This record gives sequence, structure tokens and C-alpha cells, in this order.
Amino acid sequence: MNILRSVRSRLTAIYLLSVAVIAIPGVYLIYSRSLKVMEGELGKYAFNTAISAARNVKYGVLLGDKESLRSEVIQVMGNPDVVYVLVSDAGGRVLIQRYRGGWDSYPLPPMETAPGDLSTKEQVLRDKKGMKFIDIFTPVVASKAQDPDLYVQKALYGFTEKGELPGETRLEKIGGVRLGVTFANAYARVKKTLFSSIAIFLVITAFGSILSLSLLSRYLANPLRRMADTAYWIAMGNLKKRVKVKGSHEISSLAESLNYMVDQLQSTIAQLEKVNDRLRREMDEKDDFLRAVSHDLNAPLRNIAGMASMLMRRYSDSLDEKGKDRLSRIMRNVEKEQELIAELLELSRIKTRRQPFSMVDLNEVVEQVIDELSYDIEAKGGTVLIKDKLPTIYCERSRFKQLFQNLIDNALKYSKEDEPPRIEIGFQERDEDYLFYVKDNGIGIRDEDKERIFHVFRRVQSPQISKVEGKGVGLAAVKRIIEVYGGDIWVESKYGRGSTFFFSLPKNAGGMGNGRKR
Repeated sequence: MNILRSVRSRLTAIYLLSVAVIAIPGVYLIYSRSLKVMEGELGKYAFNTAISAARNVKYGVLLGDKESLRSEVIQVMGNPDVVYVLVSDAGGRVLIQRYRGGWDSYPLPPMETAPGDLSTKEQVLRDKKGMKFIDIFTPVVASKAQDPDLYVQKALYGFTEKGELPGETRLEKIGGVRLGVTFANAYARVKKTLFSSIAIFLVITAFGSILSLSLLSRYLANPLRRMADTAYWIAMGNLKKRVKVKGSHEISSLAESLNYMVDQLQSTIAQLEKVNDRLRREMDEKDDFLRAVSHDLNAPLRNIAGMASMLMRRYSDSLDEKGKDRLSRIMRNVEKEQELIAELLELSRIKTRRQPFSMVDLNEVVEQVIDELSYDIEAKGGTVLIKDKLPTIYCERSRFKQLFQNLIDNALKYSKEDEPPRIEIGFQERDEDYLFYVKDNGIGIRDEDKERIFHVFRRVQSPQISKVEGKGVGLAAVKRIIEVYGGDIWVESKYGRGSTFFFSLPKNAGGMGNGRKR
């Protein structure tokens, strides 16, 4: 994703993800724990409220005072968590009841109590909306003397609230209080508190994020950005750029390493430039030497050829067959040396004397070469196949004719004696260049000879090769042409199983202009 490409954005994403990974489970645990604590506290409140209400309605139950009971029920219902209160007598008859939201909102099953059971009962139910509430029942009890004749308080019908009755006493249930406490309000309070806490946490996190990211940007992202900018300018060739060393130990060490690398690179480039200058001068001197030698050798060779030709014309009748044969050999050798000198001179001119550039259809060039070599191809029963339609490129037509002529001619020369030569020419268009190949089924090349064949006069030493006439200049010329166009050439071969010469031509090579495909 493009939005996460920078270090700053990635650090922000990591920070926010870390906060989320910690905060989300934390919020869930806090919420769950708060609900459990709240439910426990609400249960205690319901129990205590029921016990207190049972004590407070004792007189009302004994006396049947509904006004007193109503006043107590209203007081209990004053808490919004209490959703209903029912007060009943010893027989279970409801003396007074009050509901919040209607009696039918809270379906209440019968509360089973055994005779003489004075314990408080509670259960958790759900209202019609599905919300949980605590349903609790506690008996209203009072003490009574075993012998009422010993002490009778007429106003309380034989019961007393405080003090000790003479003789033995017992507790009896005179009624009951049943009330419901909903979880709804408590849940809402927990959520409100939780949301408030989350809001506060988010505010704190936002300020913490701004502070943390500011520090990270200052001490990590910004130094890395400066180093990236410096690396970019170095890649563009500005070796004077340096990174200011400051920040943490790791960042400063990285900056120092980058600066050291640039120093070493600058020193290496300076040394390479000196070597290249020296090599360029030597190459120029070599080319000058070749031109000079070619010129100086051509003059005496022309004289020798002229003298031999004159002797052959003027004194042919006076010479025996042996003399004529030797003069013919002199003339042939002179002609061969002149051809070699011409090829050396042409090799030196590939780079210095450029031919006119034009859009050249390489299919036409190869067809012309095949036509010119047709006698040799037919003589050996060979075939030349252009597998893929070759591109049209901006180049020197004569140079590329020379290139393909040398490669095809080599494939014909070094073919097997017992097998007709098959030559295949093709190419592949890649993103930045064209990749060409010339494949044959000839005698092949040994691994140790794959490099030397591209050097001048470096012919492979083998009985099969020695039978073939050659000067050792053709592949050197091919290599020089490819290098002038910014390409590369290599050979893949297994001895005895043919060879494939590959060469690449950049589409935007300086010598080519813009390569185009038709």
C-alpha cells in the first residue's frame, strides 16, 4: 500500500496497532469485570433492601395498616433500580403492590417456600424486554411467647418487637416482602462510565501519540529521510553530499557508515576514472597503431603484389611450372594478408567511423546475408530459419549486416561433416532491451574457449578447427559492434552439440537512439 511506504506512516500504524491490541482486550476485560462487580453489588443492595423493608413493614402487616405499607413501598421504590415491591401476609395474600412500567412487564413465577422456612430467597429472571433483574423474597417475622397468658400486649396481638418476653419465645412468619431490582440502570451506568473512560483514554492516547510520533519522527524517521535523500543524490552522481551525524547511537552509526561508504565510493570512482582514462588512451593508441600498421604494411604488400603480377605477365614464358607456382603462391599470400589488414582496419573503425543511421528492418538484413551466403548454404545442404520476426531498429545497416554475416558464416564453417547445418535466428523483446540469438547444430565450443573466441586472433586450437580457414577477427568484430551499441554478447554451448550466440541491444542505447519495433 502506498500509504504505508514511509517510515513515519509505518511507525504510526505500528503504534496505533499496538495501542489497539492492548486497549481492546483491556476495555473488554474492564467491562466484563465491572459488570461482575456491579452485579455482585446490586445483589447485596437487593438483599439489604429486602431485609430492611421486611423490618419496616412489620407493624403495617400486623395491624393491616395499608397507608403505612404504601408509604414504605413508595420509599423503597424511590430507588430507580427497584422495579416492583409486593407485601403479603402470612397466608400469601398481597396486601399492597407497586410496579414500575406495569405489572405485566415482569413475569413472576411462584416463590416456593417450605412451612416454617424463614430464609431469604432470590433468583435472577428476565423481563419481557430480555433485561435481567433480581427477584428476591424475604419473610416478615416477629417473636411470640410460648405462653401468651404470661404476657399479652393487646395492641400487638400477642407479639412484641423489642425487649424480652417472659418465658420461652419463638419466631413466626407474619408476611413477606418480594421486590425486584433491575440490572438495566446499572448496565447503563457502567457503559456511561466506560465510555467516559474510553473518551479520556482516547484523549490521553491522542496526546501520547502526537508526542510519541513527534519524538519518533525527530529521532528516527527524519534522520532516515535525510539519509534516503542523501542516498538519492549520491545515486544521481552528487558524491559531495553527506549526512549530518546526529541522533541515537544506531542512527548516528548508520549515518557514519553511509558517509564512509560515499567516501570509499568517491575514491573508487576516482581510481576507476583514472584507469578508464588510461585504458581509453591505450585503446586509442591501439587503434592508431592498427591504422598505422595497416597503412604501412599495405604499401609494401601492394608493391610485392604488383611486382609478382608483372613478373607473371612479362616472364611467364621463361619460367618453368615451379616458378609460376611460387609466383602464384606469393600473389595469393599477399592477397590474404591484404584482406587481414583490411579487416583489422575495419575493426578499428567500428567505434571511430560511424556509418549513417536509419530505421533498419533486420529481417531484410538477414535475408540479404542469407542470399549472399546461399552458395555455401546449398553446398552443405543447410537451412537458415528466422523463427521470430525481427524488429526494426535505428542503427547502422552495414554494421548489422556485418554482425549477422559473421555469425551465420561461422555457423556454416564450423558445422559437422556428417550433418547438414541448421541455423535458427530469433529474438525476444524485454522491458529494457532486445535479446537476439543465433543457434546452430555445429561442433560446439569447449567451456575454456567460450571467452577467448571473442578476442582478435584467438582461434580455438583443435584438429577440426584447424581445417577451417579463418583469421580470428570475425567474432571480435561482432563483439565490438555490440559493445558500441551498449549491449552484451555471450555463447552457450556443449561441445559436440552445437552453439547458441546471444546478444542484447538496449532500446535506449546511445548509439541506437530509440529502439523501435515495427
